[in-house]
Amino acid sequence: MRTTKILRTPHLPDILNTIKTSRNLLNILLGVSAFYGKSSFALEWLDDDHELIISSDGNFQELTDILNDCDFFQEQVQL
Repeated sequence: MRTTKILRTPHLPDILNTIKTSRNLLNILLGVSAFYGKSSFALEWLDDDHELIISSDGNFQELTDILNDCDFFQEQVQL
């Protein structure tokens, strides 16, 4: 008998919490990766004013914008 391990997909509140509270850059990047799911994205440190820039599908966002998007999506899910 063969068993299959089921991996839990992170939920939006978990992703948001990881990005907002982590002090570890790797954990923050894992949270960003979970936010984008199977979409491809690129990371770039533009400068100290813009900080971390994430691009996906031709759109560029600061990490702060992603956090705002997470808050917005979480509110929409709760409605």
